[in-house]
Amino acid sequence: MQRTPRFRPLMRCRRSRPLMKFRQSRRPVKCRNRLLKPRLCSRIRVLPHRPGGRCCWRPRFLERASSSCLRVLTAGILLSLQPSHPRRVDSQQSATILLKFAAYRDTELVPTLQAALSRAEFPSRLRFAIVNQVGPETAHQLDSVRGNPNFNIHEVAWSHSLGLGWARRLCDQMWSGETFSLQLDSHMRFQQGWDTTLVADWESRKDPKVVLSCYPAIYGFRDGHEFVQDVLPHRIVVDGLTEHGAPLLRTDIDGCRCGESLFVAGGFQFAAGAVSIGVPNHEYIFVGDETAHSIRLFTHGYRVEAPKSIPIYHLYNRHEWMDIDYWPENMEADERSRARYQKLLQVSQVMLKSMLSVEDGTRVGAVRSKADFAEKARSFRGAGWQGSVMQSTSD
Repeated sequence: MQRTPRFRPLMRCRRSRPLMKFRQSRRPVKCRNRLLKPRLCSRIRVLPHRPGGRCCWRPRFLERASSSCLRVLTAGILLSLQPSHPRRVDSQQSATILLKFAAYRDTELVPTLQAALSRAEFPSRLRFAIVNQVGPETAHQLDSVRGNPNFNIHEVAWSHSLGLGWARRLCDQMWSGETFSLQLDSHMRFQQGWDTTLVADWESRKDPKVVLSCYPAIYGFRDGHEFVQDVLPHRIVVDGLTEHGAPLLRTDIDGCRCGESLFVAGGFQFAAGAVSIGVPNHEYIFVGDETAHSIRLFTHGYRVEAPKSIPIYHLYNRHEWMDIDYWPENMEADERSRARYQKLLQVSQVMLKSMLSVEDGTRVGAVRSKADFAEKARSFRGAGWQGSVMQSTSD
């Protein structure tokens, strides 16, 4: 019987662990007529016997081998040591995205959901939080996805709705630990691979409190066919005041420097998922909601930036393309809902005025002050307007 040489093969793993030696222990375990230490048996895979194989000594120059599988030839048996660490999963594929939709009697909601799924590179990671304020024309539009665990749906009759801020606040409450949050309108289209584009853009900022936001690109209908029109990344500036005293926002492409921005667009906000509970939408503000949410994000320490590219399209001026319903007009036209709408509008105006007051510190964060926001907002005014976004009792 041929005698097996006595040897001590050494191995240094990729993570620079101490040297481990394959030696016979006091409690050996037989494995193809070889004696191996019990604690190593789970890591060692015995390969078929090599015909005509001979015993080999482990050369000295292999003691610092850096490959993931260290192979040792001994007594004609090839032993392959498998890596002990788990296989790394691509962060792009493992990251989940919560898409939040506050829809109001919108027939474009279902095409929007279909576009989001069909154009995503990893559709299995998408989750949907939908508050659907339904009318007779949209009562059963979500029946096909109602049992899908990736869809969290809350439906309410349009006449019982409390406004846009209330609906978006409900969407925020549906967050259940998703990696990212994407707030959208219910009439959108998407570029191919939009999900990886946004995740890569967000991760490149190296800031967990960055919010990517600007007004989306354009899609519409021409001769019965959809068309899309790309727009450049831009920042959002104030260019006056509305009749309700809310800042009038518009795009500013020329002034967009390094993506820095201050105001968010209600129909496109991509951020870490925790923003849904950290800075949820104000439930009582539906006039001037974008300015109010921008103030809340700023005072909680978040930073708004324009994306490097805009992979999402929005249907602007919907009344030009289709028959649509607006919540304020429907509430005003309905005798039973008119009085309730007037009260909600009054509450919204009071809350917005409080939000725009420098001295009022309610419903804002403690990281930065409203005075800091007012000072920074001076750099985000349109060329034709030099007023102040925030108001002070001393003014």
